[in-house]
Amino acid sequence: MRYLLITLMLFSFTTNAKQLCPINNDVAEDMRINEADFTKEKAEESVKYLAEIVKISNTPFEWFSIPNSTKFIYGYALRRKALLPDASKYSIEQFCKFYAQEGWYYD
Repeated sequence: MRYLLITLMLFSFTTNAKQLCPINNDVAEDMRINEADFTKEKAEESVKYLAEIVKISNTPFEWFSIPNSTKFIYGYALRRKALLPDASKYSIEQFCKFYAQEGWYYD
């Protein structure tokens, strides 16, 4: 039973932690967006947030929250394509290029 639990824990860790790209160490760790944060949930939150800004433009932090939100939407689309079982090398390279150039928060 113990071995089954250990195996399940290791399996869930490896499937959720698939890192496609090298980490850009030129970006400070507290400013870096984790590759695994480009999720459907974050993209959906970003879409809702941007829709609210369009309706009611009184958020004082729009100047950096808009680019951060669009990064999550675009990053999710690229990462999703790169994680497909039949993903092309180009799809993975395209996501990694985005991640290297845009994988950080505006603050």
